[in-house]
Amino acid sequence: MTHIVLFHSVYGLRPAVLAQADRLRAAGHRVVTPDLYGEPPTDTVEAGFALFDKIGHDEVLRRGRAALAPLPPETVLAGWSMGAGVAGALLAERPD
Repeated sequence: MTHIVLFHSVYGLRPAVLAQADRLRAAGHRVVTPDLYGEPPTDTVEAGFALFDKIGHDEVLRRGRAALAPLPPETVLAGWSMGAGVAGALLAERPD
């Protein structure tokens, strides 16, 4: 069993991310899907970037760090589009 964190795209936490998490859980993994926005997902990339700008890059990363805090160091970080950027930024901060 692997711990996995899936970070959503700029659109927000959409059903596709949750469905992928369910597939990974069915395979025996422990999966976390943090909502980095705390707001409903958007329908357009423009609205997604507006929401991202409203929340702010630093706050998105803070929320990502908070989601990782209780998880073991070997947790896999993954994401879609913007979420891959969040995963990369947070991965660089992890000691292992």
